[in-house]
Amino acid sequence: ARGRMLCRAASPVALVLCSRALKDRVLSCDVAAPPDPRVSSWDRDWDRDWDGRQEEYLERIKAIKATDDKRRTRTKEAASVKRLWLIRHGQYHTEADQAEDKRLTDLGHDQAALVAKRLVALNASLPADQQVTDLHHSTMIRAVETARAISKTLPAGVSIHESAALCEGKPCVPVPGSGRSWEKDEELLAREGARIEGAYRSLFMRPDLHQDQTVVVVAHANVIRYFVCRALQLPPEAWLRMSLPHCSITEVTIRSSGNVSLRCLGDAGFIPADMRTTS
Repeated sequence: ARGRMLCRAASPVALVLCSRALKDRVLSCDVAAPPDPRVSSWDRDWDRDWDGRQEEYLERIKAIKATDDKRRTRTKEAASVKRLWLIRHGQYHTEADQAEDKRLTDLGHDQAALVAKRLVALNASLPADQQVTDLHHSTMIRAVETARAISKTLPAGVSIHESAALCEGKPCVPVPGSGRSWEKDEELLAREGARIEGAYRSLFMRPDLHQDQTVVVVAHANVIRYFVCRALQLPPEAWLRMSLPHCSITEVTIRSSGNVSLRCLGDAGFIPADMRTTS
């Protein structure tokens, strides 16, 4: 009560007394110790041979280092990188019953045009020997239409690859779960999980020495999120904890050493705010 009365006073002396009174009250309370600020350590080592090519890489580096007159070549090889631009398709007609009718909406086409323009700028910023060489896309119509818009703006000579392995699906049971019925469908999860994992392994591998590469992949939210978890060697069950806007760009880089970096996740800053959608 005394503390409350003193706090109503305006004189400097009263304010000092008020401060002391409140301090005494705080010190007399049973205050629980703060939680340990340290985060539990990650007890999983990085698998340097995640793509089965580590031994080959080390042998090549060893051979190069044994030749002094190839110092500049050695520097070039250490910097070899494979760049993957993972693009989610544009907004589409989710209410359609048939898969072939789930085409892009008008907004989805506009989003595809914007990401195509953005990729042109990104590609032009790269050295000539690092620019896009391949475009992979799912066979689902919304991905086909998005890839078509992108392919029209890429340089001539870019190889186009259509793959059913990139189609949308359920890679594994997410943790925490969503409570949806498919999480208990073991047959579905085994089939789609194996397919999506196969797509990951076909695309994610370190580049050969001397061979920088940039690849565009037009796929789906579940597939891209799973790819990110796998590439970073994080629990794949975490894929549903992320959200990707339509026509967003996720960039993953893989160096010839096998090191992997996530450069951006779901970047959609090039799409006006009133045109961004996730569903």
